[in-house]
Amino acid sequence: MQLYTRNGDTGMTDTLNNRIPKSDRLIHLLGTMDEFTSSLGVAKSFDEFDTASCEIVEIQKQLLAVNAQIAGGRQFLDKALIEALEKKIDAYQKVTGSFDGFILQGESTLSSSLDVSRTIIRRAERIAVELDSKGVLDRIVLAYINRLSDFIYSMARYTELVSRIKKTVGNVLAEISEKENENSVRLPSDRLNLDSAKRIAGEIEREAERNGLNAVIAIADEGANLILLNKMDSSFIASIDVAMNKAYTSAALKMTTEEVGRLCREGSSLYGLQYTNNGRIVIFAGGVPLIRNSTVLGGLGVSGGTAEQDKMLAEYGAKVFSSIAPIK
Repeated sequence: MQLYTRNGDTGMTDTLNNRIPKSDRLIHLLGTMDEFTSSLGVAKSFDEFDTASCEIVEIQKQLLAVNAQIAGGRQFLDKALIEALEKKIDAYQKVTGSFDGFILQGESTLSSSLDVSRTIIRRAERIAVELDSKGVLDRIVLAYINRLSDFIYSMARYTELVSRIKKTVGNVLAEISEKENENSVRLPSDRLNLDSAKRIAGEIEREAERNGLNAVIAIADEGANLILLNKMDSSFIASIDVAMNKAYTSAALKMTTEEVGRLCREGSSLYGLQYTNNGRIVIFAGGVPLIRNSTVLGGLGVSGGTAEQDKMLAEYGAKVFSSIAPIK
């Protein structure tokens, strides 16, 4: 397919049902919407941790149909789509809080790019208002563009918060790691393998049975990679992810999930950490680090009972690990 057709050399272009000048305000609107879509692509390229990429892709797909509707195509927009945007805006605000006053853009590359996108869709809204006043634009298009600008604004503030949290968390964890390195000496014979993980899980399972409990037991290595997953009969399927995430949290942060929970309370040093790592950070009891010679060799997560029951079984597993002789 050729990129040029020679049909536009006269300053005219085609919509889906008409031929109009390129200077027509409808073409200005379509061009601005196209500019907006492209700017979202730039923002997406800066989304290193996929904080907003899925939402951006969904909007880009919607815009293909929305632009077709503006150009005279079939009706795509409806009240449900607008209400869906409103729910997403509300969800972002639950995390970020209400937006008061003016902002200074530039806290992160991603949020800055989204702020540029927001200014473009606001420009599209101004053109849409003009077209609506002349009766040449479906009113629902104007409503959608208005909500979309609010959605992009709330997304920018959310990605700003996530960026701020990651910086704070990175600094705190670096301090924790530095202190641990100062106070510990790693012995070459220390390691956690599948055999020792099986032994720990077996002892925890027997302890759970003695207490009339059913549990899922997960054990991760020092890199927070899963070594073993043990699901007792009749334990909850939902406990599988929870147990694995508890093991991940304890190994990655080198502390119990209960301690992580205290540090994640509002006003504490790690507040907001639970919104990172794709939701894998657990902030309630049941996860413990597996430690030998002051060095964290892995993490253990137990899920299936109450937080106190999970904590009891996890701590029991940590004691079992401490009794296992170092592997040569």
